[in-house]
Amino acid sequence: MVSQAVFCTALSSVASTNPRGITASRNVDAVVHPGFSWDNLQLKPPGKTLIPRRGGRFFWEQFHELSKLGVDCVYVAMFDEVDGGTAVFKVTSSPPVQRHFVGFEGLPSDGYLRLVGVAASRLRQRQAIPLEIPIKP
Repeated sequence: MVSQAVFCTALSSVASTNPRGITASRNVDAVVHPGFSWDNLQLKPPGKTLIPRRGGRFFWEQFHELSKLGVDCVYVAMFDEVDGGTAVFKVTSSPPVQRHFVGFEGLPSDGYLRLVGVAASRLRQRQAIPLEIPIKP
């Protein structure tokens, strides 16, 4: 999967800085995203460019891996990017049918914001982020 390869490269970069005393949150931008799709923006068939959200699990697993590296600051990409399928802000579960939009796969409209809130709180407090999502978004 492209997403896993890109994310693994980023994790390797972050991990390689830690033995040198470089903290990831100050010198490397840790970025997470809930999934991705350019299907709508590039007028591709549905699913052609999709990195599935997996009901929030894809997003949460990134926070989990970064917390194991001691990261305390993460950039969430992209808060409002509906065309790219990475939006985490509140959206409807009934998007326009004229185009293909990535939905929240059954999560409530604020589900991703709640996940960000829990992850941010744990990272700030330097608490480990468990692999399993600890709330029902």
